[in-house]
Amino acid sequence: MRDKKGFLLLEVMVSVVIVASALVYVTRVYSTANQIVKRSQTMFEFGLLLEGKMFEFEESGVIKGMKDAGKEDGGALEGHEGYFWKMRAVKLSSENPDIKFDINRTTLDVYQQKKARQKEEQSLVTYLKNG
Repeated sequence: MRDKKGFLLLEVMVSVVIVASALVYVTRVYSTANQIVKRSQTMFEFGLLLEGKMFEFEESGVIKGMKDAGKEDGGALEGHEGYFWKMRAVKLSSENPDIKFDINRTTLDVYQQKKARQKEEQSLVTYLKNG
């Protein structure tokens, strides 16, 4: 009987299939994790832009000037190419005539126009009492 000093072709093929399967799995996990990190970074960036723009509006008194329901404003974000903002105010009213309140819902949207039809957007909503 001869001593075996190597691997059979079948053993090598099984090993290659196992290693290839593991690599495919690791690649998918890495790709998914990478997408999650990118999405998280984008959401964080949008959050900072929303917070900064809202603070800017509060400091300049723009929000207090948005008391007129239906008023809308917007434009490009300075220093952030490809990013835009829009703000709108909507007067809220009660369906019950016995309950009266004077509140506007002010919405600030920040969005990034990536391609012709692709747009990513985040919103910040605040409720302000008039008067």
